[in-house]
Amino acid sequence: MKTHVFPDKKMVFRQQVALAVAAAIAVAVLGWEKSILIACGVPALMVLVFGPSAFIAILYCVLLLFSHQYYSVATWSFGGIVWHPREILLFLLMGHVAYLVLLRKVHVGVHTVHIGMLSLAVYFILAMFTGIMRRVDTSSLIGEARFPFFILSYFLLVALIRDRRQARRMLFVVLSVTILVATVSIAYFLYASLTGNLVQLHQTPWGEFMLYPLGKFTFQMVRPNGHALFEMFLVIAVSLALARNVRFRFRVFWTAIACILGAAIFITFMRTAYASAAVSLAVLTLLCLPGRRLPYVMVSMVGIGIMAVLAFTSFRLLSGAMLTGYEVEASLRARFIEMAGALNAFMQHPLFGVGLGGGFEALDMAQSGEQLAAGVREYTTVHNIWMYYLYKGGLVGLLFVITAYSLIVVSGQALVLAEAEPKSRALARGVLAAFVGQLVAGLAMPRFLYPQGYVVIALVACFFYANRNHAKVSPPRIPPNAGE
Repeated sequence: MKTHVFPDKKMVFRQQVALAVAAAIAVAVLGWEKSILIACGVPALMVLVFGPSAFIAILYCVLLLFSHQYYSVATWSFGGIVWHPREILLFLLMGHVAYLVLLRKVHVGVHTVHIGMLSLAVYFILAMFTGIMRRVDTSSLIGEARFPFFILSYFLLVALIRDRRQARRMLFVVLSVTILVATVSIAYFLYASLTGNLVQLHQTPWGEFMLYPLGKFTFQMVRPNGHALFEMFLVIAVSLALARNVRFRFRVFWTAIACILGAAIFITFMRTAYASAAVSLAVLTLLCLPGRRLPYVMVSMVGIGIMAVLAFTSFRLLSGAMLTGYEVEASLRARFIEMAGALNAFMQHPLFGVGLGGGFEALDMAQSGEQLAAGVREYTTVHNIWMYYLYKGGLVGLLFVITAYSLIVVSGQALVLAEAEPKSRALARGVLAAFVGQLVAGLAMPRFLYPQGYVVIALVACFFYANRNHAKVSPPRIPPNAGE
């Protein structure tokens, strides 16, 4: 049978004519610029949707994690909604997973992490339904529901990150980009501080770059997008550096990584970031304790957390004069005002909360120099994610959230206890400590309420799920004279 190496010439000619006619029609109707954009964009989109799974998964995670929650380099208006690149990437990821489902290449088993993420999704569905029933403003409801939509990231990524190798590859890529961003941040900080070329940029698509006066000197504050990953990977690096039975070069390498990330955290001049890193390292220390003591320590941590929440919320009982005094810093004072208003809103709707799109009115204070101005504004969100969960979803919704995060943490702790290899156990312990630390830091930072936060939750949950069948339990030690 004769085979043809090259395609049929007549068929190639017909295809070329068809493409030329299509290009001419596109140029005549849309113009040169849009035609070129479509000619380049459609093949690129096809590569993302029908190409390798690893490529679109890595691209999605990296671009999402290192993007700004509000500002983007480019936006598009369609249907009365401003679309950011992250939404486009999410739709492309959905298309890719749908393509794999049609090919019957998606196989996901039952796991407790799935139940946890479903519980988190149910919380926002319930809160959205509550907002609709309370007839909140439609634009406010849609605007607030856009971020929780990225919970879908987990259900899409879990179909692509199937095993330990893929999970570690994703972690390595994100770590590499994080180290690169941290190194560039440190270099820019040194350049700006030494040359005096300081900039004052409050919110940009690349991050926040402000001036930070310290005594007689003024430094460049550098907070790039994704700086929360500095804290998380710092904990992971410290955990790997403290792993047992590893080579000296291994410890030196991860110690150097930890130093780079620690320096990048320092130049953010962000006290909440310092507190978050400290809490995460404290959790890592607790996880390194012997297993028998761990339950008591965890119970103590829960008790301390409850007492901290009560201490913060009890601030609403203090006089208004203290709220307006100069003794409390402006940012801290604003957080107390937010929590007091959210608690009042929760007390009015304790069972199901106010729902998505709902809010409350409270003082809005702005301090400039020696003048303090106070007004009233409407709040729809707060910095304390736990107070957000409480006043948006009520006690019923908070139960779903606690169930979600508890199942993820329990799955992570089970992986830590099951891992026999020292490096793998240290890695799992570091990921778990970083995640728990961010949950505690949520008392002051709403990171897990942004699209980037949902991707972080998705990656942590995927890591625990992907390692479910690869944890090797250490065989029991048999005394030398047991058989004698």
